[in-house]
Amino acid sequence: MGSFSGKHWIITGGGSGMGLASARLLHSLGATVALWDMNPSVADRAAELEGSSSIVDVTQPDAVASALSATLAAFGKVDGVLHAAGIMKTGLVETLDAASQARMITINLGGSAVVAHAVIPALKQTRGSLVLFGSVAAFYGTPEFAAYAASKAGVLSFAQALRIELEDAGVHVGVFCPHFVKTPMIGGDNKDASFINQKSIFVTQHEPEAMAKAIVHGIAARQFLIVPSWRERLIYAMSRYAEFTGHLLMKQNWKA
Repeated sequence: MGSFSGKHWIITGGGSGMGLASARLLHSLGATVALWDMNPSVADRAAELEGSSSIVDVTQPDAVASALSATLAAFGKVDGVLHAAGIMKTGLVETLDAASQARMITINLGGSAVVAHAVIPALKQTRGSLVLFGSVAAFYGTPEFAAYAASKAGVLSFAQALRIELEDAGVHVGVFCPHFVKTPMIGGDNKDASFINQKSIFVTQHEPEAMAKAIVHGIAARQFLIVPSWRERLIYAMSRYAEFTGHLLMKQNWKA
């Protein structure tokens, strides 16, 4: 864990949830943090951590480039980027409005591409880490989460390609794929989605602070696939090596 002391980290989506929990843990380990978020309250969160902040729409290349310039001006370098910014809205494909479905793909997948493109040169300079946020939903498409799952599957595929592209440059690429986490994302209208309320060995709800620890351990070990528990690893293995079970298990467990 001592490897984070004196390092400079950017955390997108750093104003709340897993982004903020990770920023707090990194700060406690001696890192300096820059929090990027759409919510202006990110400035208050950054002040608590003696860090910097930027209000950023991660889908806009100019906004991301401007925030990166400001962060580099403050830090001088960037040792790691944790891209936690993302959105989720659940519902059947037939009934969830098309604009919301397209927006999830634009922000979750498109934003990952925009942020990665911007920060790669800085991370090459430090041989640092880029960790993107996937999801256990990336492993198998989930009813009521279709567009969200598609966006996260895209993030996983994007990270796999990026890992190879940057390996010779010494840049660590990771993708964090948790199950449900107790943040506002699984509240509101989303709380009625069937799988969020499932009682199953395959379904769990993690605490953000526990997820931050899993992320930091994964970064320290320079892991590619970072998961917080055996459940996610089991689902990943089944999706790759026993794919024929996926449809049956999903259909059996899902309650429309």
